[in-house]
Amino acid sequence: QKEYWLNEFKTKPEELFLDKLDYEIAPAGQYTVMLSEYQTNILNRFSSRQGISVFSVLLSILFANFRAYSGKKDFVIGIPTTGRNNVELAEMVGVFINTLPIRISITEDDTL
Repeated sequence: QKEYWLNEFKTKPEELFLDKLDYEIAPAGQYTVMLSEYQTNILNRFSSRQGISVFSVLLSILFANFRAYSGKKDFVIGIPTTGRNNVELAEMVGVFINTLPIRISITEDDTL
């Protein structure tokens, strides 16, 4: 497992600075987006037909937006995980949060 991650991040992408764009974007922060029942159903059907989770679809949309805003093709984003993979930890009190780095390289042939 260690070898995998060392190889995966042997080279790293450039940092992504969206604050240096030629146009105004919303400030960083937390935003809530409410989908209608119709939109939610479409999202669920699409992910089901593709055999992937809704989370993967939304993550792909995020990466596509990063690509559109920055012009870059290689990204890493940290995804928080619970870190409670062992049954022994299930009842233990405390915070067990790990960050899983997800790396994606987008090519011109990729589609959503």
